Amino acid sequence: MDSWTNDLSIIPHVGYWDNSAIKLNKIIFNTLDNPTALQLFQNHKLDWTGSPLSTISIDALIALKKSKNFHVTPAAGIHLFRVNTSKFPLDQIKIRQALALALNRKELVEHVLQGNQEPATGLVPPTWLKTSVFFQDGNDRMAQQLFNEALKKNNLGLQNFPKLILCYASGERPHKIAQVVQQQWKNVLGINVQLQAYESKVYFDLLKKQDYQIGIGSWYADFRDPISFLDVFKFRNNGTNNTGWENQHYIDLLTKGSQETSPNQRNQLLIEAEKLLIQEMPIIPLFFGSYNYLKKENVHDVYFSELGYLDLKKAYLSPLN
Repeated sequence: MDSWTNDLSIIPHVGYWDNSAIKLNKIIFNTLDNPTALQLFQNHKLDWTGSPLSTISIDALIALKKSKNFHVTPAAGIHLFRVNTSKFPLDQIKIRQALALALNRKELVEHVLQGNQEPATGLVPPTWLKTSVFFQDGNDRMAQQLFNEALKKNNLGLQNFPKLILCYASGERPHKIAQVVQQQWKNVLGINVQLQAYESKVYFDLLKKQDYQIGIGSWYADFRDPISFLDVFKFRNNGTNNTGWENQHYIDLLTKGSQETSPNQRNQLLIEAEKLLIQEMPIIPLFFGSYNYLKKENVHDVYFSELGYLDLKKAYLSPLN
């Protein structure tokens, strides 16, 4: 590190074992708000902005997609709803399934989010664990059937169906997601869902205490293995679970998977575990994430992984035309 005030300036360490492979003599990380960073990039004052160090607004993405500097790379992450399975009516599996099937994820990612995300009908990215589709996205007919069966079982009608609240941490993207989902549930199931935004610290405290009904969230993997996703919901008291859900068969499948030496047999155990999780729906998958960023054309050999790691060791700048 060369200096660190509001900005961070780093230089190669003279004692680094592979110092000769480093081509840049200095890298400066500017501390900026997102709109300012975008403006500076467009004014040729920055070489990179966006993921994984900052975000580009949804409104800006629409115009930037046509730029030769705009890039997208898949992210090892999923955006989802956590469902509090300990409280009525969301303790009813068919209610949770109906809510999941009533969503049109393709419409959400293509017409609202605009960030090249992929609709998700499972928890694990399909490139990590090859599974069949667990359910059909936007299956209105089946959603209505499941919902009506749950209403009948619990002697409910639309008029006396308990109020549902969808909560989230304040922000542009979760707010847009909440608005779209609210309308889709109204259109397909006929229910009115209240939206409630919170400051981030308050929101995550509510999740921890399970003082919520449905919450918008995400999970990004730390290492490239399906277990990085599946283990999150292995035990009810996991600090990352927060759904009140636990299933002994799911626990057994993951435990057997951790002991299995055959890669194929292990994958089958993990696929079976994921299938069980999606059947019981303590979470409602929405979409797999993506990294959107702007990079100048003369920036080369930056390694950017799906785990969000940015490696600038071999990066260099070519002369501008």
